[in-house]
Amino acid sequence: MIIVILFLMHLIGHCLPLVVNSIINGLAAKYTCSNVFIGGRTVEQQRTVDVGSASYLNNVTIIVNRTDSSVIVYTKGSTIRKAIYRPGLGATLISDYTERQIRSQRFNLLSPPNIDQDYIPWPMGDKIVDHSYSSNVNRTALENAIDSLFIETNPKLPIRTHAVVVVYDGKIIGEKYASGFSKKSKLLGMSMTKSITGTLMGILVQEKGLNIDEPAPVPEWNNINDSRHFITIRNLLQQTSGLNWNEPYSEHSDVLRMLFMTGDMGHYTASLPLKDKPGSQFVYSSGNTNILSRIIRHQLDWIDQSIASSDGYGGGRYGFQFYLNKPANKNTTNRRFPNVPTDTYYAVGAQGQDVFIIPSEKLVVARLGATTAADYEWGADEFLQAVINSIE
Repeated sequence: MIIVILFLMHLIGHCLPLVVNSIINGLAAKYTCSNVFIGGRTVEQQRTVDVGSASYLNNVTIIVNRTDSSVIVYTKGSTIRKAIYRPGLGATLISDYTERQIRSQRFNLLSPPNIDQDYIPWPMGDKIVDHSYSSNVNRTALENAIDSLFIETNPKLPIRTHAVVVVYDGKIIGEKYASGFSKKSKLLGMSMTKSITGTLMGILVQEKGLNIDEPAPVPEWNNINDSRHFITIRNLLQQTSGLNWNEPYSEHSDVLRMLFMTGDMGHYTASLPLKDKPGSQFVYSSGNTNILSRIIRHQLDWIDQSIASSDGYGGGRYGFQFYLNKPANKNTTNRRFPNVPTDTYYAVGAQGQDVFIIPSEKLVVARLGATTAADYEWGADEFLQAVINSIE
């Protein structure tokens, strides 16, 4: 997402094609709709805290309509874009389909139980039943590590941490939130949703029994003479589908057109031609994940498979929609987080949304924020090392 923002900021000062203006406005509409109607944030908080220095929001007019739960965004002489919020379905950017068509869609949604989460023990609720902690946890060291993420040491490259939670051996042992956020805040996960998609696929795999090594059940590829017919679910999960996709956030990229100019993202991606032999090349693709979201029927032992690497990416550093902290090409010194165990796997989202699972240390660590530094660098390696060292 931050790459999108920086690119769009660069283009704002130039003569923009109408399509780019439309993408800018679409991004702002969807982002604002999610933040306001789901996250409970204000437009001003979004401009100054949630996105920080991303000035693309300052160059557009944003109108929030709380009567019909919608957001309209426009700039002078550009296309007006609108996003709508529907309870239980989230925020939807209007593209291809009319607003009436979208609002008339009907889904069989389960009604959430009318219960107070504060009275339900964590992790199903928010109540912390056991306030005692293992004697091997150095509380001072852990708190110092967490506090460090809320201290800005470089005003030009603020990390803007919003929330941190540390779980050890099934218990929350540390958590902290920036001003304006709390344990009840709903924060954007960005591309961490890819990992949720992979996990959900795994749960449904166990229930429905499709073979992930057979051709994926994608209508656009039904014809056996279609070169895409033999793309498997495994290929989609490991980002090796071979589809002719470009993820860089440039004017004519597939990812921008899919996210902000089309109404059916799965169909858009599935309609692309084949470029490489399926399974041969790793190409990070948000499009693959949108195809996966249409496929919810499988069966497999997913915990083992979800951390099985894709050989096409850096020698094996990407599993089934999770990143892996394994060395590239079996080079033991070449790991993203050299001070963190090799069995670590993690979900990643733009602007520094991260959840790390470290089985060997019995740790799960979540950090969310609005980091604008290159590669969303907020000091994850050093922080995780400090957390691990705090457990003696």
